Amino acid sequence: MNLWGKKLAEIREEDLRILIETQVPEGRYIEYQSQLPGRTDKVKKEFLKDISSFANADGGHIIFGIRAEGGIPVEICGLQTENPDEQIQFLENLLRNGVEPHIPGVDFQQINLSGGRDWALVVRIPKSWRTPHMVTLQLRDHERFFGRDSRGRHAFDYHEIRDSFLQFGKNLERIQGFSLNRIEKINGENPLGLVQGPKAVLHLVPLSFLDSSLTVDLKRVRSLMEDLEMPRDFGTSVRYNYDGILLFEPHSKGNAWTYQFFRQGAVEFVFVFLFTETESFKKAIFVDTLEANMRNFLGKTSELYKEISIIPPFFFWLSLLGVKGYMVAKDRRGLLFQPGNYRIDRNDLLLPSWVIEDFEVPIDKIVQEALDIIWNSAGFTGRPVSN
Repeated sequence: MNLWGKKLAEIREEDLRILIETQVPEGRYIEYQSQLPGRTDKVKKEFLKDISSFANADGGHIIFGIRAEGGIPVEICGLQTENPDEQIQFLENLLRNGVEPHIPGVDFQQINLSGGRDWALVVRIPKSWRTPHMVTLQLRDHERFFGRDSRGRHAFDYHEIRDSFLQFGKNLERIQGFSLNRIEKINGENPLGLVQGPKAVLHLVPLSFLDSSLTVDLKRVRSLMEDLEMPRDFGTSVRYNYDGILLFEPHSKGNAWTYQFFRQGAVEFVFVFLFTETESFKKAIFVDTLEANMRNFLGKTSELYKEISIIPPFFFWLSLLGVKGYMVAKDRRGLLFQPGNYRIDRNDLLLPSWVIEDFEVPIDKIVQEALDIIWNSAGFTGRPVSN
């Protein structure tokens, strides 16, 4: 049984029993513990070793409340300790203070067991993009970095530590390379059939996008797009394509905006700034349109990711293409107050990336930081008072 196929909040006692019935062994992706970590430094350090080893490898689960023999689960023994919330908070604080850098996305789920007050605890550790993570709690030996293989946890040797640092840089390059490659295509061959004009390109790419063996159920994605009531600005027409699923909005001269969901989970939203004949001579990018589309994109795509169990971290990019000489205004009325010499001085604005480490990251902060850069690009210190 693969626990990654379920949302953590949906895991029940029955799922734990299936692990026992099918004799899913401990190894690279799962570990069983009959009891929670105690308060001694030695036991706390073992917990941190286990958590960091999963994060430094491919992620996995630790299940407390299952007894194993020889690595094979044999019994749901349950946890008899009282006040589960207090116990979970202790583990969260221990993890926060005992590993560097912080491991984003670790989640805890209490499982209430039938027949009494006992409970079990499932800890889900995602594959981390910030590896390698080091155990820092009162170190008295040389073993600080840990990974996993088919036999379970092991201490990293020098070569594994070096390779992990190198892989961190390679992962970031590969993810950013995807975004840059798409921008090059949109600027060049225009595979989306977009209307001519200045464009905004938004990318959200999960770390799991790098795993070529993972594919998403596109039929489920299409069904969820209907259930989640995606904004009309993503497109009112939909079809499958080579890359995955495309939402698009036809225009008399091409598509005005497109929302592309890729087979391995990356998402791209492109929209063209359209102007009326009376507005076109002023050449302005309207921030209210950009802000609304950013909020919709980040909010709805995160909802979609939750439903199909794509977990953080996600990498977000915003780019504006073909905008040299354009003014920046809050909305159409803002053009009345716009100084004529405040214009963008380059054709393409490729903004730096933002990392969304969990679903609780406030979208407002990302949106505001991005918009500040857009205002700066036209010569403003920030959003003008008159706008």
